[in-house]
Amino acid sequence: MLRGDTSNWADRHFYFEIIQKYGQPVLDVGCGTGRLLLDYLQQGIDIDGVNNSPEMLAIFQYKADELKLEPKLYEQYLENLELPRKYQTILVPSSTLN
Repeated sequence: MLRGDTSNWADRHFYFEIIQKYGQPVLDVGCGTGRLLLDYLQQGIDIDGVNNSPEMLAIFQYKADELKLEPKLYEQYLENLELPRKYQTILVPSSTLN
């Protein structure tokens, strides 16, 4: 709500290039409400998300449902990750660790 339209933020393209260079699957740490992950998922990238906020993940899931996407989301803290698979590329976007 406070950030406005984020679709043209430069980090979208930066992280996309990182994924292309280093490969999939991808983990989006601090995926929030899906700013990056939903875009990449629509492009066919094998990407999962983790966030410690159930409220943000609920908004994320609502957006995914509207787009008819089925993301793999995990509600966990970064300090204690226990995920069912390993990742080739791990993204920690702009404001994840504020």
